[in-house]
Amino acid sequence: MKPSPFSYTTAMVRGLPKSFSSAIQMLQEPIDVDVALLQHEKYNDLIRELVPKVVEVETDDSMPDCVFIEDTAVVVGSVAAISRPGALSRRGEIAPVQAAMANVPEITTCIELQAPATLDGGDVMLAGGVLWVGLSSRSNEEAVQQLQAIFSPKTPVIGFPLPEGNTLHLKSVMSAFDEHRIIVADNDTGRQIVKQAEAHPLLAGKWEYVYVPDAVASNILRIGQHVVMQEALSLEPQLDQTRRSTISAPFSTHPGTISAPNLLCCLPLGSTTDLKTNTLGPFAPFQP
Repeated sequence: MKPSPFSYTTAMVRGLPKSFSSAIQMLQEPIDVDVALLQHEKYNDLIRELVPKVVEVETDDSMPDCVFIEDTAVVVGSVAAISRPGALSRRGEIAPVQAAMANVPEITTCIELQAPATLDGGDVMLAGGVLWVGLSSRSNEEAVQQLQAIFSPKTPVIGFPLPEGNTLHLKSVMSAFDEHRIIVADNDTGRQIVKQAEAHPLLAGKWEYVYVPDAVASNILRIGQHVVMQEALSLEPQLDQTRRSTISAPFSTHPGTISAPNLLCCLPLGSTTDLKTNTLGPFAPFQP
């Protein structure tokens, strides 16, 4: 049987800081940190059930957003591109994650993106052996160019300009469901990205796009045969045969909590069908 590209040997997570109520939000709403903490603990317990090894990076109360660990790196095969977050207040999150990667055997090479590049991992989706990168308020064209130098030609990197508005990241409106289908928010942003993809020679006609009316439902975490998604949400009927692991975190529709994508709180590593890239030296800065 062909191994799934969504089967992972390791995942990295990070604890929720006491300062989480000060996390950056698109919509300013009060955050109940106690409820969020319980949600996040349940989420991490679920990740431990689905992934053989989970590496937990110690939280940092001086970094309210540090729980969103997926923003800190882009991993393809044994190579990790260490991001440079678009929000200046988040750049201190990088060093502890990078240090933890030194003890993860699946990662042999870390390459740091350099200024003027800015990149949040939430803007990067690996689908069909291609890195889709949202060009947003957090991630720019310089980051796309550096990712291309790191991962191409074995893993093509394509930038997708996101329209200005309420969409923070590419993965706020789409996620890879399997090797053939992508879940997309049925809104202007989601449809514009699909239009761009269908106009690109590497992607045209390659994907089936399944539109969901709730943008939150377009953000899932696929691990093996499981789909991690928020409670009270549903996938379209054509996707229902997949095992769903619903979790009220992080962070669902409970009053007083922040709404955040499932993907951003977990950094999966060691896919069983990883694409191999050339080792350029451990913890090296990007060299243009």
